[in-house]
Formats: sequence, structure tokens, C-alpha cells
Amino acid sequence: MNIAQRMLAVGATAVAAGMMVPAAHAAAPQAATGAQAAVGAQAADPCAAKSLKVIPVPNSKDPKVGLKMRLAKEQGEGGMDYWAEFVVTYCPNNVNPAHLKDPKKPLSKMVVLKFTITSGKKKHSVTCDRGQYFWRHAAHQYKAKKPRPLTMRCQIGLPNHNAKWKGDATLTYDVAGDKKAPYKFTAKSALLK
Repeated sequence: MNIAQRMLAVGATAVAAGMMVPAAHAAAPQAATGAQAAVGAQAADPCAAKSLKVIPVPNSKDPKVGLKMRLAKEQGEGGMDYWAEFVVTYCPNNVNPAHLKDPKKPLSKMVVLKFTITSGKKKHSVTCDRGQYFWRHAAHQYKAKKPRPLTMRCQIGLPNHNAKWKGDATLTYDVAGDKKAPYKFTAKSALLK
């Protein structure tokens, strides 16, 4: 699968982080004591991290987002494929999905991921409009007993993975009806690893 195909596949699939645990790891808590299982579950919960950014939503619970940049690789048809990616973890927290619908703005533009990498004079950028996936996930998890997180990625193929790439990313999240500018969260990495 080349980079273009992978970007389409990632964009078209809303992947819940909790569903990506290998079967062997998922079965492990059954052999642990109740206390051990509780500690393990808490440590594995990405929505419990203190580094998450809160998005204030009027008259509703507030969702949270976590930001991360990294280098990744995968065996392709002609060898290893390398790419940089901006990863956003979205914790809906029972937020009312209506906050992502604005009659004056396309749904896809309500949440935008912008990712830029540089190495010396080389620069690559990509913009990923993802509002529809955030809205859909918030709608599916609305009023759930334990809302599951969503992981979204914005990716850039690397022509030279041995270079030292720096990352600069921005998540823009618009809340319909609050009459404020879209919330903007930034992340920087001196060296992607």
C-alpha cells in the first residue's frame, strides 16, 4: 500500500484506540487480580492523560484531544515505506455532536489537521479536513456509559527517512454557535522519532 492509498484508508476509517489492543494483551487482565486489572485499565486509557487539551463546548460536556507526532514505517511492495504522521486522539466525553454542525461551514472544515515537516531547506506540508469523522464519532458515543476515544492521523510520505525531520502541527477545532474563533492547538517536535 503506497502513501496515497494509506492516507485514504486512514481518512475513511474511524479507528477507536480501544479496539487496537492485541488479543493476547486483551486477555491478560483475566488472569490478574481485580486491583491489577483496574490499574492496568487506567494506565491504558488515553483519555486519562493529564496532557490532553480541553475544548469548551457551551451547554454540554467538554471533549478533549491529545496531540502527537512520530515517524512510522511499513513493509510495502517495493520495500519499506516511511512516513511522518500527526496523530490526534479524540475523547468525546459524551459531548453533544450538534456542536460540530454549522450551517455556514462544511462539516469537514469543523476540524482541520495541519502538519508540516522540515529538514534543512526541505519542507513538506499537508492539510487534512476531518470534521465529518469527529462528528460521526461524537454522535456514536453520545450518552454512552464509557465513550471510546478516536484516533485520527495526518500523514506525509518521506523521500529520505534518514534525514533529521522536525515537525510542526496544528489542530483547529471549531465549535458551532459559540461565536468564538476556532480553538487552535499546536504541537512541535525538535526531532521526530
